[in-house]
Amino acid sequence: MPSCAAWGCRSKQSCTVGTTFHKFPFGRPDVLKIWVHNMNRENWKPNRTSLLCSDHFLERCFDRTGQTVRLRLGAVPTMFAYPEGKEVDVIEHVGDKQQTQDGYFTNLDVFEVDDEDSLPVITALPDVRTPVDKVAAREVEHNYHEDPTKEVPPDIADKIRLRKKLKAAHQSIRRLNDKVSTLNDMVYSLLHNKITEL
Repeated sequence: MPSCAAWGCRSKQSCTVGTTFHKFPFGRPDVLKIWVHNMNRENWKPNRTSLLCSDHFLERCFDRTGQTVRLRLGAVPTMFAYPEGKEVDVIEHVGDKQQTQDGYFTNLDVFEVDDEDSLPVITALPDVRTPVDKVAAREVEHNYHEDPTKEVPPDIADKIRLRKKLKAAHQSIRRLNDKVSTLNDMVYSLLHNKITEL
């Protein structure tokens, strides 16, 4: 039964109602480094199955728009109970990247005019917004709907596909045989009725 990797946290995945569990962001080494720093566990490194529960994140770190609760891009755990005398300076954000509220960067070019009387001129490119590569980062960072143990090698996948085709062909043949037998019964009954009428 998976449990939270934080020191002193007793949250377990199947027992705790309302608590979500999140994988470590191995796809983003800068964020992973901050997660491990904030956890402050000596001689410990996360592996692919390590999880942190939602108790260690601020509410602003979550994206609750869909059915699945997800961490926002660059979310950092900051709420930990440290052992006595082992407190650490918690890092609350990843870098100094300026990001708009909806997760898009806007391209702006700023030019200053040499004239003292005029104000700085700000010219913006057409409203072409380039999304932060959220989807790609989320796919690398958190793969919620796919279980790595369910990945099937290509040769086995081919066998499974061919077995399904064979099963469908057998079902089709059975249905056709049933139709033939029904039609034979109808022909027999029609012939029998004609003979009795004569």
